[in-house]
Amino acid sequence: MKRFGHSFRFLFSIIQQVPILAGLFILGISSVVLFKFDVILRVLGHIGEKTAFYLFILLCVMVAGILIFLLLWLFWQFKLHKYQIQRQWEYKQKVIETSGLIILDNNVVFNQDGKIISHDGIIEQIEN
Repeated sequence: MKRFGHSFRFLFSIIQQVPILAGLFILGISSVVLFKFDVILRVLGHIGEKTAFYLFILLCVMVAGILIFLLLWLFWQFKLHKYQIQRQWEYKQKVIETSGLIILDNNVVFNQDGKIISHDGIIEQIEN
């Protein structure tokens, strides 16, 4: 039972990494295929073995193309996110060097003496 829980968590971690629209598309296509599986098998029996073989190869190529596209998309999303983080860090370093202000990740700004200059939540509390 312990192994089942581990594999179940692993499955959910993989599912969380798949983009939502791609996951819904895959779920929709697979549900249609499973729902009409008897019709698909009957049609494949009528059209012949060679045609079914070529259709199977075409399906495999399409799935491989979609997987390659998704992998490239995830890779470029990662690179873009990394670039945005780098630019944000460079901006904060420039602000520190030029004005002496320190900007934290939650957008709290400190001056050189360590006093808070701006923070939305603190400003609201001070006003009340």
